[in-house]
Amino acid sequence: MARISELHYSNAYARRSGEPEFLEVALDPSENPADFVVSFYQTSGQLALEVRLDDPGVTVTRDPETGEDVYVISETVFIVRLTDPDSIGPRNTEAFALTNTATDTVINFYDIGGGRTDIVADGGAADGAVSTNIPVPTGPVAATYSIQFNKPDPDTPVYIPVTPGDSGVCFTPGTLIDTPDGPRMVQDLRPGDLVWTRDAGAQPLRWVGARTVPAAGPLAPVAIPAGMYGATAPLLVSPQHRMLLTGWQAELLTGTDEVLVAALHLVDGDRVVRRPGGMVTYIHILFDRHHLVRANGAWSESFHPGAQGLETMDGAARDELLGLFPELRESPAAYGPSARRSLRAHEAQLLRLPSR
Repeated sequence: MARISELHYSNAYARRSGEPEFLEVALDPSENPADFVVSFYQTSGQLALEVRLDDPGVTVTRDPETGEDVYVISETVFIVRLTDPDSIGPRNTEAFALTNTATDTVINFYDIGGGRTDIVADGGAADGAVSTNIPVPTGPVAATYSIQFNKPDPDTPVYIPVTPGDSGVCFTPGTLIDTPDGPRMVQDLRPGDLVWTRDAGAQPLRWVGARTVPAAGPLAPVAIPAGMYGATAPLLVSPQHRMLLTGWQAELLTGTDEVLVAALHLVDGDRVVRRPGGMVTYIHILFDRHHLVRANGAWSESFHPGAQGLETMDGAARDELLGLFPELRESPAAYGPSARRSLRAHEAQLLRLPSR
């Protein structure tokens, strides 16, 4: 059944994340996108923009887990911003409605954050409808959030932070990391050890951390088999650990032939799979800046201490890291940019290797 499935917005406290705002709509393949329109409203309720899902500027992908068709309306194409709290400017919007124009039914109408609530739509397909407020975390560290409405409970929002270099970037014990002295197991590396990087040769590690957690739900690792994405041996990483993908397909999609993709977005249910069960130890390796390193033959990223990474660390490890990089107390963005552009889920699906 049609629904707004994700909202990625920038709140009033956020520093620029590098991730454009976007809104996603999920449809059953039997539903006709020409019947649906998304209306963007300002805080006052005034209509700012409407986009039909069959507009050629809307990106369409298939969600392999739900079987739904996902329609992505991006700020980079339609020049509209999703903001919180009270928005200003003709393209700053705080409320978003999905309407089935064939039945004249407003399916979803949300306003986000701590600004004005119960916004009344003035014009457009949702004219006269009253929005439902979605409260979200706010504050100096809240940065930018993606709000998802996932099956099997699409009425309950899930909040996922999106920050520069956003990643819970972790290897697992036994992973071989290339160094000037040959491959070394990641659990044997220590601060000061040299590791080969793709862009800057051998670089010293500043910090190494580890955490053991249940391998369940969002923490269940992703298994990449030998022969895929450059891996010469099976590789087990955290779901948000980003792998380097290269080639003409990436360049055609993004304008650059090297991009980073979260391991979670490479899962195809066949060769690349989740591995739940028991406990798993995740190991972080950190340099003075974000780098690409070779692990079991595959290029992937070092740890980037974005807000999500800091928030998921235990207190002692976080204090140790903040002692090395005190500027992170003010803003996770102070660490610097990601080594490569990171793709969103719907973009990654276009580059993912096909299943057998």
